[in-house]
Amino acid sequence: MCARCGQLRPERRIGTIVLRLRLGDYPLNSMAIALEVRIVRNDLMAALGSPTPCEIGSVVLTSGEKLGGFQFLLAERIQVRGGMQSELMGVCPECGSVNYYPLPQPHKGGVRYLLKSCVEKPLSIYKLAVGGLALREDVYNRVVAQNFPGLNFYELPIRDEPEDGLPANLKPYLTPEEQAAMGGILWRDYEASQRRAEAAKKELEIAMEPYRRAEKAATMEDYYRIIYGEDSPQLKRVRERGEGHLPPPGRRK
Repeated sequence: MCARCGQLRPERRIGTIVLRLRLGDYPLNSMAIALEVRIVRNDLMAALGSPTPCEIGSVVLTSGEKLGGFQFLLAERIQVRGGMQSELMGVCPECGSVNYYPLPQPHKGGVRYLLKSCVEKPLSIYKLAVGGLALREDVYNRVVAQNFPGLNFYELPIRDEPEDGLPANLKPYLTPEEQAAMGGILWRDYEASQRRAEAAKKELEIAMEPYRRAEKAATMEDYYRIIYGEDSPQLKRVRERGEGHLPPPGRRK
């Protein structure tokens, strides 16, 4: 881990992850350490196959007990790009991690995408810098066929050129030489970025309000209705699977 920004260094190797957590019924891939590491249930890991060059390993508790049923997945991080409002607030001087966030957000009409030049490696899985995993189509088809509950998918278009006014080679990590070549473009108006960051924080608080209310839901149907709405496809899938009467995530034993 980088002592300056808290992210994993580009040359990172993990081996084993030690977690401090309360055991319970966890979603398939809800837990994350830094930006690249996911804690994944074994059945989902089996559906993902044997992704390379990802690092996969054991998860143990602080007591030394192995957390059965879970593994960690460390995939190569890839930058999701956005429009001209995207935030670029600098690069960590210690490890070169890029602090970038694509805007506008999708629910505000923004489009997130990947650059063709960034996905030319023959990888089956990437870790998105904004969270989640990017799956190659054949891996996606394999996972979808398993009908895992609680997984959400969306398509990421691949484009030739960025639309955020920033260099196409803006990677999650930049070497000192790459930073020097880009020059001052890496640091936009910091005060304006801070104001937008505060606005995004308030927006996130509003967006999380349904999730806070859903914590009191007694069933899966109530849970998904509160979060997504009566006519949502998520609630429709719960009903089609006959899972509406089940306790919501976090309350199952």
